[in-house]
Formats: sequence, C-alpha cells, structure tokens
Amino acid sequence: MSYVSLDAHWRIELATSYTEQANTVENEPDAPEFFVAPSYTLVDLLGHYQVTPNIRINAGIFNLFDQEYYLASEVRGRIENENLGRFSSPGRNTSVNVVINF
Repeated sequence: MSYVSLDAHWRIELATSYTEQANTVENEPDAPEFFVAPSYTLVDLLGHYQVTPNIRINAGIFNLFDQEYYLASEVRGRIENENLGRFSSPGRNTSVNVVINF
C-alpha cells in the first residue's frame, strides 16, 4: 500500500512480506530433532522525498513490529535445542540514504 503526493515529491509505502515455514526433513530414529524455521510476516514502513530533480532521500523502518524470525538458509542443519538466537535476523532497524543522479 502506498500514498504519493499530488506533486509526486514524496511517497510513503507500507510493505508486508510473508514467508512460509521451511520444509521439514525426516529425522532418523534416535537422531536429534532439527530446527525448522517457522513462518513469519514482516511489515516495513518506507518513505521517499524528492528534494530536487536530481536528489532523493529514502528512509525506512524495517521489521516494524520487531518480530524475531529466522531465514531457513541460516538455520538449516541446526538442532532444536541449540542456542539459535545468534542466527535470528535483525529486529526493528532503520535505514536512510541519499540518491544523487548526475
């Protein structure tokens, strides 16, 4: 969902992304249980402001609701009772950048 000003100098966007639970692997009997990355939904708030025709400022608040989540590629092969906190993705974070066109 986004809103653009009438003169198109600024824009605000609310973006969501959803990822399903990772595929599971059949464990051997008596083998430790592998961790399965659960599904998650992220919400990001983005803003863009066109200062001049050649300069634009972009800003964003990512993972707006500060949800802990895991990328399946980062936890693949890890066991269920392992300390997995170091493999979680960042919580709420922000970013600002300036784009200059020559």
